[in-house]
Amino acid sequence: MHKRLTGGACALAMVLGSMSTSALAYPAETVPEAMRSEAAPVSLHVIVPQMEINVGINPAGGGGAQQGGIVGALILGAMDASRAKKGVSKADQVRIALDGLDVDAIARAETARAFAAVKWVAASKATFAKDATLWGKMAVLDAGTAPHQANVEYSYDLSPDFSTLTVSAAIQIVDKVHPKAKTPEKRLAIERLAYVEGAHVIAAIPIASAGPDDAFKLWTENGAKLLKETLAASFAKAADLSARAMQTTPADLIQMNAKDREKLSFGWHRGRIVEGADSLESAGGSNGLVRKSAVVKPGAPGVLIWADYFVHARALNVAK
Repeated sequence: MHKRLTGGACALAMVLGSMSTSALAYPAETVPEAMRSEAAPVSLHVIVPQMEINVGINPAGGGGAQQGGIVGALILGAMDASRAKKGVSKADQVRIALDGLDVDAIARAETARAFAAVKWVAASKATFAKDATLWGKMAVLDAGTAPHQANVEYSYDLSPDFSTLTVSAAIQIVDKVHPKAKTPEKRLAIERLAYVEGAHVIAAIPIASAGPDDAFKLWTENGAKLLKETLAASFAKAADLSARAMQTTPADLIQMNAKDREKLSFGWHRGRIVEGADSLESAGGSNGLVRKSAVVKPGAPGVLIWADYFVHARALNVAK
């Protein structure tokens, strides 16, 4: 997404902040200063396309022909079908357990709350939609009067082994009028966006504490109390990080990318520690072939890293 700022790029980033938006190379590393105007605030549009939580399913494996030819393929196919059936059954139970939880309302309220302190964003007039299509975003952009629109689009997922809940936010700032957009839809082309960023909030049940069946039970027992509370907290954190990302300055990027900051991995996310180093149980590492994820202390506030986007990870304290 972003490239690390070094040398002349740092100086260039400082200059970009004072340039007019029409002169910028899009998307910018940070929200341009010209857009941070209380006189003409950026409109805020919240999007949650999902109708329900997504629960992944792990396949048994691929390459049946290489793992026993036709017989191997049939065996793996049967394993996948059985695993999918079991996974869907549990996924349905999770969705039933969440019935009545208004995730859309949580996302909308938390985003408005998080952006309320950003005076150049019209948080109190935030709009909401389920439609994440190009045409849906354009319709909201064209119906508004603001010169720029910030789209904050959320997704929320449980991992196939039920160990991890992730809430993600994808942020885009779109110009209502762009001199290089030859057609209206071109305003939302990646090279025409004024700003692009993201945030991921990871909440994990420690593997040592629970296997898949135990993790599933922990999420869904007591009316899915743990899952509902963790979802709400994760949306709040994702909204906070979205607002923080949009307020980031070139100086902040230099600081977060400093070489003296330790690097960590959380799954496929890898970046430098911004906050919460004291929440770490293990920093993980690599043996040259396999990269081990960092481990967070159960119940600790969590660790925030900068991987050209924000990633916050915490481990839930589920010990009984």
